[in-house]
Amino acid sequence: MILGGRSGDPRIDQVRLVHVVVSENRPLRAVTSPRFRELGRDAYAVWKSLLVDPDDFVLINTEDLFRVAPVERFPDLEPWLRYMKSRYAFLK
Repeated sequence: MILGGRSGDPRIDQVRLVHVVVSENRPLRAVTSPRFRELGRDAYAVWKSLLVDPDDFVLINTEDLFRVAPVERFPDLEPWLRYMKSRYAFLK
């Protein structure tokens, strides 16, 4: 929820981090920084552990997003959809 602050700037009460990733991109999950590795080996688990409310980290598989996204209602997304389908064969 965003509420106006005294100075007219929005005051942010909650932020949700949404990460969209191809499910088969397993190397992306690896924590490569030695400093962060002590927090865990899975990057998404580390992200969750850094948040006040771990439920504010939402992981969505690209496949699931395209399965439910109503792209036909938003014609401006058509070039993006064509690009994604050309890049990821499993979306065809």
